[in-house]
Amino acid sequence: MSKMLFVIAQPLTQDYNEFFDLVIPRLAPSASCLDVLVSSIIEDTAQLNFVLLTLYTQIRHKLILANFTYSFEIDIHVNAQLNFQLCDYQIFYPWKENVPSALRRCNMTGVQTLPSHITKTVDNSASMGYHTSAVVAVGGTFDHLHDGHKILLLMAAFASKQTVIIGVTGLELLQNKKYASALQSLDMRMNKTCTFLRKILQPGQQFRIYQINDVCGPTGYIPWIDSLVISEETAQGAAYVNETRIQRGFSPLQVVCVKVIGLNGPSNCNSWDGKLSSTELRRLELELLKLL
Repeated sequence: MSKMLFVIAQPLTQDYNEFFDLVIPRLAPSASCLDVLVSSIIEDTAQLNFVLLTLYTQIRHKLILANFTYSFEIDIHVNAQLNFQLCDYQIFYPWKENVPSALRRCNMTGVQTLPSHITKTVDNSASMGYHTSAVVAVGGTFDHLHDGHKILLLMAAFASKQTVIIGVTGLELLQNKKYASALQSLDMRMNKTCTFLRKILQPGQQFRIYQINDVCGPTGYIPWIDSLVISEETAQGAAYVNETRIQRGFSPLQVVCVKVIGLNGPSNCNSWDGKLSSTELRRLELELLKLL
């Protein structure tokens, strides 16, 4: 059985590093994906950003140590009704934590570990609540869809109670990207993004996907968008988007700024040197193919 689901209850207050140390070695060498379910309720985008950043960083680091590549998929589910069948999954959870009743008939294994307590508090002063914005937009290249992209998409899905608008950068705007020969086609990038969204969106939510041909993308011509999810790296672009919308008679967008994920952990807001990026993944791909 190569499919695994990890179920954890309190990632806001508990550190699951030891749990991941014990369960990741049980992944089959042929495994290509891992799902993680957070069973407690996440209340706002600040909490979600902290949880996603922590879990993606910890799990990815341990997967790399276990000789899995960055192509190995990690999908994290919060406040979720799982949109896939669990009969083929082996489920692991810390043995003293409660597990959702819907999972109790599945193939479950309790792992004897006690997560340690986290003392850090989450600043939610500029956050957005769960499903509080009708229409939320998010954009990017979504090339070699990676953990950072998934954090952006998960944040947009979390905030939206109705529709997620996704803008995917067209090839004409990517001609000067580093390692452009390894860029995935627009169709491939859109398809992978759509596949991920179908897995994480909840009943009643929908998405629409557009090609980006300018700085604003769909936020520049769709008046009924309410909010915009961006990374800290592109925060200045949000101001330009809102200026453009005001000039066109549209309402400005509420902005949710997301912390990025680094190759060796979260990067601080003043340095992007360690950021996990499509550029770095293209470089690794070309290096693997001996084309650099």
